[in-house]
Parts: sequence; C-alpha cells; structure tokens
Amino acid sequence: LQSQDNVLLKSEGGDGILAWDDIQHFVVVPNYKEDIDTLREALDTVVSSPIALKQITIVLAMEAREPGVEQKTEALKAEYGPRCRKVLATYHPPNLPGELAGKSSNTKW
Repeated sequence: LQSQDNVLLKSEGGDGILAWDDIQHFVVVPNYKEDIDTLREALDTVVSSPIALKQITIVLAMEAREPGVEQKTEALKAEYGPRCRKVLATYHPPNLPGELAGKSSNTKW
C-alpha cells in the first residue's frame, strides 16, 4: 500500500512505516548494441519523473563485448547523472559458461 505520504511495509519483525521520500527506485536498462538515441528516449522518460533527482537510480546493464560500450556509457552517465539520483553501469562479461549473450543475460547479471 503506498501513498504520497507513507508506505507501509511488512517485515518479519512486524509492520513498519517509511516516509515516501525514503524509498529508492532502481530502473534497470538492459541493452546490447542499442542506438544511443533510443536509450536517450527511454532515459528522458525516467528523468522526467518529479522524484528522479532524489529517488531514482538508473542502472545501465551493458554488454562488455559491445564495441564502444565504455564511450556510450560515459556519455549517458554524463548526460543523465545530473538529472537523477545516480547512474550506475554494469558490464556483463563475455563467454560465461552455459550462458547466451544478449539483453536477457545483462538483466540477470
């Protein structure tokens, strides 16, 4: 149950109440060879939220084997970092045993 004022949480130790402003949201954006403008379109929507600066962290789930991935990541971090709480990036390593490369693997990683 949530409202603008409080969020009720059930835990093993009983019920607790957190202020809405204390809740942090993580938006995971898995991608592999996505055009940077496509990613910008998605991220523009995220940072348009009135809670973006204080409560939303963007996680870029990148594929390490993508050519130019570091430059794309740094560009997005520079552009969107000031518009949300934080921008983090993970890099799914190549050639993990029993795993296929792609967006789904980046989400799981």
